[in-house]
Amino acid sequence: MKQSELKQLKFDSEHNKLKRKNCAVHLTKFLYDNNNINVISVNSKWGTGKTWFTNMWINYITESEYTDKIIPVYYNAWENDDFENAFVPIMAEIDEKLFSVKNTAANNTAANKILENIKKAAGAIIKTSAINLVKKVTVDIVDLEGGLKKIKDVDIYKEQIREFAELRHARKNFIESLNNYIKEAGTPSRIFIFIDELDRCRPTFAIETLERIKHYFNVDGFQFILIMDSSQLSHSIKVLYGNGCDTLGYLRRFIDVEFNMPESDTELYLKKRPDYEKLPFWVTNVAKEFNLSLRDWDKLELWFDALSSTPKCKINYDIGVMFYLYGYLLVLKLKNPELYNDFFINPEYENFPNVQNVDKIIYKAYNIRLIKITLFLINGKDFTTEKWDGGLSEDENSIIENYNKPLNPRSSYKRQFKEAWENINFLSKFT
Repeated sequence: MKQSELKQLKFDSEHNKLKRKNCAVHLTKFLYDNNNINVISVNSKWGTGKTWFTNMWINYITESEYTDKIIPVYYNAWENDDFENAFVPIMAEIDEKLFSVKNTAANNTAANKILENIKKAAGAIIKTSAINLVKKVTVDIVDLEGGLKKIKDVDIYKEQIREFAELRHARKNFIESLNNYIKEAGTPSRIFIFIDELDRCRPTFAIETLERIKHYFNVDGFQFILIMDSSQLSHSIKVLYGNGCDTLGYLRRFIDVEFNMPESDTELYLKKRPDYEKLPFWVTNVAKEFNLSLRDWDKLELWFDALSSTPKCKINYDIGVMFYLYGYLLVLKLKNPELYNDFFINPEYENFPNVQNVDKIIYKAYNIRLIKITLFLINGKDFTTEKWDGGLSEDENSIIENYNKPLNPRSSYKRQFKEAWENINFLSKFT
C-alpha cells in the first residue's frame, strides 16, 4: 500500500482487523502525561502490521481530544537510509510538518525568528558534517599523507579543535532554539515523531539515527516513538560491534521505555479479509502450524495464486490427500527455502519443521502420515525399522505398495510426489 493510502487508515475503518486502538489510546495518554520520556520503542516482529498501526495511531491523534495538544510527525527511516548524514532526512520531515508557512503556529513574528535560529543552527551542524564527509571520501583520491606532511601538527590540531567547537556551538544553539519553539512559538506542547522501519535500515544509518536523536533532540516536548522489531535492530548493532556486544544494554542508552505490541490474532485477521476463502483449507491448516506473520500470509496468498496458474499444475484437479503435500511444500519454501531444497536431496524426516503436527492433521482426515511416508519412500528407507504408532494404516500400506506402480498409464504415487515438488519449484523464492 502506498504512503498516501496508508495516511487514510483509521481504527474505525475496515482496515482495523487487529483491534489495536486501545494500544494507541493508552500510549498517547502515557506519553502525553510523561514529558520526561524522550524515546519509546514499540516492538513487534517483522510483518505484523506495524506501519498500518502507526498511520492509524497518527490519524487517531489528529481526530481525538489531543488534536490541539500534539503534532504527530511520520518519518520512514528505511526510505531515507541512502543518505550519509542521518540528521538531514529527520530535519527535512520536521521542517515540512512543523516549520513550513502552512503551519499556523509558525505564522507569527516570534515564531519566525525562532525558526530562523533553528535552521541556522541546523545548517551549521550539516555543514560541519559535510566537510568531514568530504574529507572521508577523498582519502583514497588525493595523496593525504603527502599533503599532511606539508601541514604542521599544530595547524591540524587547531583546525580539529575549531571544527569541534563550531559543531558544539551549533548543537547548543539548535537545542536552545527547539526549547524556545516549544515554549514561545505558540505550538502544541508535544511533538510526537514516529520513526518507522528503523530495523530495516543499513546498520550504520540505524545507529546514527539513534545517536542524532540522543544528541540533538533531547528536548522537552519532543518525543520519539520507534516502531520496530528490536531483535532485528540488535542484529544491526552486532554487525557493527560484534556478536559479543550487549545489544540490550546498548539500546537502553537511547530508549527510555519499551512497549511490546500485543500478539496479532491471525485467525481474526484472516477471517476479516474479504478474500478469506481464497486460500484452500489444505494450505491454511498447514500454514497455521508455522506461526506466520501477517505479511507472510499476504505473501502466501500471492504464492498460491502463482502456483495455481502454473501450467499443468495438479492442484487444479482433484488429487485428494496429495493437496496436503502441496500445502506443506509451499509453506516450507516460503519460510525455510534452504530446507525446501533439501526435501528431495536430504530427506530426513526429523530435519523438517512441524512435520509431526502436519501429519497429525492429515492422518485425522485421510489415515495417512503423508509427509513421513513421502520422505521414507524418497529416502528408500525400510519401513519395518521404524515404530509407527498404531501400526501402518491400510491407506499408508496402499501408498507404499503402489509407490512405483502406475495408477494409470501416466501416473504413479512416485510421479505425483515428484510433480508436487516440480510445480512448487517453478516458483521463485523471490515471488
